[in-house]
Amino acid sequence: MKLYKIALRNITRNKRRTISTTLSIFIALLFAILIRSLQEGTYNTMINQSIGETYGYLQIQGKDYFDDPSIDNDIDYSAELLQKIRSTEGVKSVTPHIQTGALVSSGNKSKPVMVMSIYPDSADNLFINHMKLISGKMLSKEDNAVMLSGQLAKYLNINTGDTIVLIGQGYHGYSAAGLFPVKGTLNSPNVQINNKLICMSVKGMQQWLNLPNLINYIAIDITDTKDLNSVQENIEKKISGSPLIIKNWKEINPDIERGINADRNGGKAIIYLLYIIVFFGILGTTLMTINERKKELCVNMAIGMKRNQIKKIVFIEMLTTCFLGIILALVIDIPLILYLTINPIIFTGNAAAAFIKLGYAPIMPCGGLTPFIWYQTSYVILMVSIAIMFSFRKINKLNISESLHIS
Repeated sequence: MKLYKIALRNITRNKRRTISTTLSIFIALLFAILIRSLQEGTYNTMINQSIGETYGYLQIQGKDYFDDPSIDNDIDYSAELLQKIRSTEGVKSVTPHIQTGALVSSGNKSKPVMVMSIYPDSADNLFINHMKLISGKMLSKEDNAVMLSGQLAKYLNINTGDTIVLIGQGYHGYSAAGLFPVKGTLNSPNVQINNKLICMSVKGMQQWLNLPNLINYIAIDITDTKDLNSVQENIEKKISGSPLIIKNWKEINPDIERGINADRNGGKAIIYLLYIIVFFGILGTTLMTINERKKELCVNMAIGMKRNQIKKIVFIEMLTTCFLGIILALVIDIPLILYLTINPIIFTGNAAAAFIKLGYAPIMPCGGLTPFIWYQTSYVILMVSIAIMFSFRKINKLNISESLHIS
């Protein structure tokens, strides 16, 4: 207890040194946690917008569809198959999907578009759950109408109740062309999709493309992305022996994962560089403190204080300063991360244009309170521990006679 009191007196005695050390730890940890959280939150949003909302985190396909994703490699499906997949633990929704390219025309305007089926009147609305209805009504299972994305409707100057022409290629070279009434318009957070999307019911697309109860793939959304591999393995067991395979989003879109990993590693490198700078700052401050207090420490040893007791005092001083910086960083970071997870940063101007050009909504949310917060905290504690070890080495080398000029 006496050693702790002495350590606290030493901390308060040299306020400038204490504040500088605490601030260096506080700033390093504050920015490290916040930057990593913003990174992970942005990655999750990108994956959700480009994968989760449209193609699913998992897909059940025909064996030839992965290498040749054409409409001729479609699969048959049944309510029993959907129910079997839906009953798998960790599965959130199961949606049959048909997707193809086509040319849409209205008046004197035309544009290449992506036509995608939706699964109305069902809890498994993987795509629709992320869309916002702008005008009109949602499709029903029996509808032979279409819904347009907001930007596409604006480009074609289409309103609810108007009619469009769709021309595409159907099953086995079948010529797919038809007139379809517009039942409503939707808005997607994915900017690229919002510029070129037309939605139809599964039954409507099957009639248009001459698909006899066939679909491209079954899109599967999962409750927790951490369970991706285990859910995939469980579904794989259920469909073994059938002409079906299951792929996860990383296999379907490896470029997205490679891009995220490269950016993530770049962010980590910046944080590690920040830690190295802070570490040498802490180490320099610690060794300078021991050097400044050399005479004081030697006097203490001369009157009977042991080296181990001096080490304990320095240990308490450094650890107290360390935890003070950590607590201050966490007190600010945790509420800020929780707020930015619910209310993401919204970009405007050139920054927003850069996001939109890449096809993503111009927002940057935090990734919530994940374990990386404690990983970053442990890195700071490790840095301080190494600095303490160097200070112990310095204390071991103190020479009472030389420091006090005793002949």
